[in-house]
Amino acid sequence: MSKIPSNQPSPFVADPSQDPSQAPQSTGKGSGLTMVLIVVAVCFFGMILCCGILTALFLPAVSSARTAARQMSRSNDLKQVGLALHNYHETYQSLPPTVILNQDGEETTNWRVALVPYLDVSPVSYPAGDMPSAAPREYNGEIGSPSETHTFAIVAPNSLFSPTPNTHLRFRDAKDGISNTLVAINLPNRSADWRSSVNMTPDEAYQAIMELEPRQVALLLMADGAVIRVRGQDDSLLDRATFDAMVSRDGGESVVLPE
Repeated sequence: MSKIPSNQPSPFVADPSQDPSQAPQSTGKGSGLTMVLIVVAVCFFGMILCCGILTALFLPAVSSARTAARQMSRSNDLKQVGLALHNYHETYQSLPPTVILNQDGEETTNWRVALVPYLDVSPVSYPAGDMPSAAPREYNGEIGSPSETHTFAIVAPNSLFSPTPNTHLRFRDAKDGISNTLVAINLPNRSADWRSSVNMTPDEAYQAIMELEPRQVALLLMADGAVIRVRGQDDSLLDRATFDAMVSRDGGESVVLPE
């Protein structure tokens, strides 16, 4: 058995004290490992930073695309309501009354309920017999209940939806032309039970438009079925005089519609 002490330097390695190039290798290995870890950490944080920048760049575009898709869906639903109004008119030679009362003065139905058979859905297709414009949709972060609608008739003595119950008006009553006459509005910041007779006066509708947030859009349904988008205070084309002229069915006003 060898009697060489366990801590005796190996005879096959030169004495480090006599050759400066033979410095202890443990220090070099530790420095190299540290440098590798630093490089990896810098690369890792660089990747995180790049991902953050890319996310910040792409999020607005994705959000804008989603908003545009929601607005398009709302517009399509409102066009279905316009088509239903024309189908109803073709069947009964009049528009549905805003509200229908029986002989006892009790409300039996309203224009929304009257249109359901003429919409491209059946009552069983939507919760609680919902109509397309009342379907639960996300409007800029807000999700409506399945029983809610964001579409309201514009009710006024000179509009195509009369405040007097059981009043039957016709498209020919729009002396200003059906392309210049507003019948309903779809608002992301207002809702009601779709089966209710809750509608809006011109004052209420215009106020709701003016209260829209920057990303929100109101949709105006004209009597010919066209849908016009307006952005509240950001839309300088829709002043109050223009809006009132659009509501009036026979005022003879000159209307310049927002594009």
